[in-house]
Amino acid sequence: MLIDYKDLDQNQAKAVFYDKNTPVLLTGDAGTGKTTVAALRLRRMVENGVDPDEILVLVPRKQTGTGDRLANLLDG
Repeated sequence: MLIDYKDLDQNQAKAVFYDKNTPVLLTGDAGTGKTTVAALRLRRMVENGVDPDEILVLVPRKQTGTGDRLANLLDG
């Protein structure tokens, strides 16, 4: 699945393009685009020279499918 920055709403774009060198916590109800935002943020970090081995993504155990969706979005 190809995802594009132009498909983001204003709050999602803030999270993706947040440039401070600090962690970002994504919260929201089901279907609000958290996984998409996380995938785009990760893609943007790597495009800007961050070593993927230096990125840590934590996913709550109840959302085990989120990790798989992130991997699929990043590979696409």
